[in-house]
Amino acid sequence: MKTAALLRRVTSSQAGYLPLLTLYTKEDCSLCDTAMEVVNKHKHRFQFEEVDIEEKGNEMWFDKYRYDIPVFHLNGRFLMKHRADEEHFLKSLDLCEQDEPS
Repeated sequence: MKTAALLRRVTSSQAGYLPLLTLYTKEDCSLCDTAMEVVNKHKHRFQFEEVDIEEKGNEMWFDKYRYDIPVFHLNGRFLMKHRADEEHFLKSLDLCEQDEPS
C-alpha cells in the first residue's frame, strides 16, 4: 500500500518520546492516501503504524470502521475519520507534546 511507503517508522529510542499515530485502512483506499498526504507533512512529530482492517485477526476493526476509513487514532484514542483535518491533528500533536513523559 502506498501509505506505508510515505512514512518511515520512527522509534522512540531514535527520537525521544513521539506519540503513536495509527491509521485504520484497507488495500486500494484512495481516501487514505489523500489523508496520509496531510499527516505526512508532520511525520517527524509522531510514530506511525498502519492496521489493515481486512487482514485476518482484525475483524473487530473491520466491523467498527468498514464504512469510515480512513480512521486515525493518536496514542490509542480516536482522533479523526473520513479525512485528515490538519488543524485538529496539529492541535492534538501539540497536546501530546505538552503531556510528554519525562
